Amino acid sequence: MNKALVISVIALVVAVSGIVFRGTTETIVREVSDAVGASGSGQMTTSLQNFGAGLVQGGVYATTTTASSFTLPARGISEATIIRIGTSTVNAPVQTVTTPASSTWQGLDNVGDTKMWIIDNLYGNAATTTTITAGTGVDLDGITTNDDVINGGVSGTLTCWRLQTRDIRCIVDEKVDAG
Repeated sequence: MNKALVISVIALVVAVSGIVFRGTTETIVREVSDAVGASGSGQMTTSLQNFGAGLVQGGVYATTTTASSFTLPARGISEATIIRIGTSTVNAPVQTVTTPASSTWQGLDNVGDTKMWIIDNLYGNAATTTTITAGTGVDLDGITTNDDVINGGVSGTLTCWRLQTRDIRCIVDEKVDAG
């Protein structure tokens, strides 16, 4: 009788331990995966990787077009963290760059998904401005009145997120040359 009781207690302890430690293991794997931008399978799930201390690894979408207007490709910028416009050796006329439409924008698929890009206007002449305009279903905000205009030779940021209405809102913030 005592032997059966001991076996039953051991079986109960093993069963409870499996339930408790399984949940703990999954939590640890999820927290580590979230911290390093990896999945539990060890496969990278996106080109964007977030590491500790604010380090973000991503790609560059670059265009050297001198056209007066163009639309950013949804797929091209989805895999980038920098949008590079122009070159430092060629100047272009004033350019208008339109964001993708909210219905085609990739990478901001779920409500609350957020991403920030650096817009690097490489055109050397400050008069070669790049104006960021909103595609269909996109709302642009700025820190100041003319933040949607990125002067040549400086950079800016574009931070966008998916709204509950399925539209996208972005904040454009032009930076200044600090030396």
